[in-house]
Amino acid sequence: MTNLTVDGVSYDLERAIQHAAIRDLVDLKRATQVGGVGGISIKSIVTALEAMQEFDSPMDMFDSVETLETFAALVFLCKRRAGEPVTFDEACSVSLASVGLEVEDGEAVEVDPKDQ
Repeated sequence: MTNLTVDGVSYDLERAIQHAAIRDLVDLKRATQVGGVGGISIKSIVTALEAMQEFDSPMDMFDSVETLETFAALVFLCKRRAGEPVTFDEACSVSLASVGLEVEDGEAVEVDPKDQ
């Protein structure tokens, strides 16, 4: 299992993605579209997560706007799945210092903005 931790609260990341509510996906897509085009979807999230596995360093995820938005989308979907009323803008405002990613083998990956 993979968990996303935000401000000390652990969220089941896989469940949030696999069982996302249609409304949450619509809200995410609309919030991330530019001029009514594009936007983040489950497909783009999965593609970004697969690409992150190839990074030389966990900090590489912060090298592009698309990857950063995908990370915010994970916060958005996890919090929404947990019943927390959060907007995409609020998910983007989460401090990187308060976010961690725990992968299946139990190794926690902490995000430290000072390392960028």
